[in-house]
Amino acid sequence: MRQATVFVVDDEEQICSLLQRILARDGLRVLVFASGTAALETMERERPDLVITDLMMPGMSGLDLAGHVRAIHADASVIVMTGYASLENVVDALRGGVDDFITKPFSATEIRTVVQRVLARKTVAAPADPVTEPVAGAQATVALSAPAATPPEARDGHVTPLDPNLALARRLRDMTLLETIHGFLADDLVPSEIAARAADALRDALGAARCAVIATRGRDGPFHLVSVSGGADIRRDETFDLPFLTFVSASGNPAPLEPFALGGLTHHLGDGPAAGASLAGRGGPGSEAALLVVARNLDARAFDGEDLRVLGVAAAALGDLFRSLRAAESAEHAYIASLVDVVTATEHRAPWFLDHSTRVRDLSVRLAVRLGLPDHEICVLEAAAPLLDIGRVHIGDELLAKAGRLSTDEWRTLRSHPEIADAIVRPVGRLSAAKPVIRHHHENWDGSGYPDGLRGDDIPYLASIVRITDAYAALTSARPWRSALGPADAVRRLVDFSGTHFHPQLVAAFAAMQLEGATGGGA
Repeated sequence: MRQATVFVVDDEEQICSLLQRILARDGLRVLVFASGTAALETMERERPDLVITDLMMPGMSGLDLAGHVRAIHADASVIVMTGYASLENVVDALRGGVDDFITKPFSATEIRTVVQRVLARKTVAAPADPVTEPVAGAQATVALSAPAATPPEARDGHVTPLDPNLALARRLRDMTLLETIHGFLADDLVPSEIAARAADALRDALGAARCAVIATRGRDGPFHLVSVSGGADIRRDETFDLPFLTFVSASGNPAPLEPFALGGLTHHLGDGPAAGASLAGRGGPGSEAALLVVARNLDARAFDGEDLRVLGVAAAALGDLFRSLRAAESAEHAYIASLVDVVTATEHRAPWFLDHSTRVRDLSVRLAVRLGLPDHEICVLEAAAPLLDIGRVHIGDELLAKAGRLSTDEWRTLRSHPEIADAIVRPVGRLSAAKPVIRHHHENWDGSGYPDGLRGDDIPYLASIVRITDAYAALTSARPWRSALGPADAVRRLVDFSGTHFHPQLVAAFAAMQLEGATGGGA
């Protein structure tokens, strides 16, 4: 039995050394090269059975090398390694005659599986080589006279050998799914938007009609919805104490879910066949448990073994995505906290603005609750309110405190603070929904406001809410140029400007709330 010869070509010495150790354990003769040119020089006098090459290398690329290998030794197999496994790269590699591919970082198991599969195809296509070379100290030998075992595939309870072409097609489908999910990072999404986007990808890959991401707050406790497809609103107080989901999360293995196991989740996912998988990588000990749960339509077939494997691939990718988002959120949270501190310091510079942002936030949330707005819009108001006046950092104390008539230049400076605030918060992806509120909270219903002179329903709805609550908080606070109005007088002032400065329906709702005492006496 002849010992198979493998050429490993990579400009990274550590990769070459690692592959040499892994493959030598399987009885393969491994030669390593730092460049395609060096490998080709040896290839003139020695025939490899398999060439494993990096895709991107200085000088000769992996695809160029593959073409030369085919020209010199048409029966040699080629595997390409890539750290940027875009579907386009893989398709180009396959069109160039490459037999398979491996993505970096890789595991020893993945390397061995792919290498054995490629060498097995080679032995099926070619007669046995009578030449046999002894292997000193080898733990195992890959024979060229008989095919290596092909990983089996389980479907509907039956185990059958996985055809090599089917295996490659499956990996291409996996890559398409992974590339789609990883692409979400470039779209400036927040966790609550992920399931809706993932549903489209999973509809193609799994025939899933709906999907949800659920998590616990901390390692123990009931699950709550993080994100759900279909446009359903997420209630903060809605929890799901479901032991079977806890079991799936703890086991780490994708599993089919019976309708009874979903409990109240059926309201969001329906009564069709369902399955769940843990979001691997979402955190370490002490962090929350999290699951990706998908469901098909009621008359669809149940999830089989291959479906669960694909679900596991998607869940692992989404777990990595959430981990990245959480890291970005943590950094942005620290930045936002520093901005809020700046606003607080600004309020202390001008004591007549003290606690203004807090009052605007509380009033806005109360009005939003009264209007029945969904929780995610209330969260936007809570995020925007503390930062409405961050632009005042560029306005001097003298101008903020001026009691007399402002000059044209002074008025222009004062009106610039929403644009300044918009520029300050623009890099913060977590504030993407709050940015229109911050920029447009001084727009007037009749178009006479600033900075963009928006009119009527062109003004973001949440900004129209803040326009009212910001004005009310200001009217009920003393300023150097006037005394504070009482709650009733302030409401009457808002009503007087309804339809000119303020959204008419929102003014009516705010006035009714105030009359009912919902504002806590003009807090």
